[in-house]
Amino acid sequence: MSTNHNRIKVSDLETNERNKILKTNLKGELEFIDVSTLQTDSAFYSSDTYTPTLNNILNITDTKILNANYTKIGNIINVMVALFATHKALGQDTEIGISLPFTRGLSTNLLSGIAVGLNAEGVNFSAHVYATDLSTATIKYRLTTRGSSNIVANFSYAIS
Repeated sequence: MSTNHNRIKVSDLETNERNKILKTNLKGELEFIDVSTLQTDSAFYSSDTYTPTLNNILNITDTKILNANYTKIGNIINVMVALFATHKALGQDTEIGISLPFTRGLSTNLLSGIAVGLNAEGVNFSAHVYATDLSTATIKYRLTTRGSSNIVANFSYAIS
């Protein structure tokens, strides 16, 4: 494709090849790539399960990770963690630190998300998810009913 002008000719786009899209390369030039390469380019996209460690646990007697996975698109990581927790005392702050699948970037202080839960008495609750440090997110909530809870946290952060 000619780059000597600032317009793209329709004839330049007619390749008669299926499953191709236009992408800019590192020089800013347009090029055709196969759609299947987008799903396998692990530098840009990856998705997998991981086994987080739990730390900084407050007001909990027992925890169990049920499922944890992440999706990485560019430098943004989206995490979903499902867990089971048994609480010590009612009306007290409860916290669970969850290790991140990738360390957060030093220049990005943001980590945003929410957690929701359902306790054994059928009461729904929501919780805050925030960054504790570069490698940990914390779920924080306060319950007013007894019993254990199933909790799902979903949060996103940048790695650079």
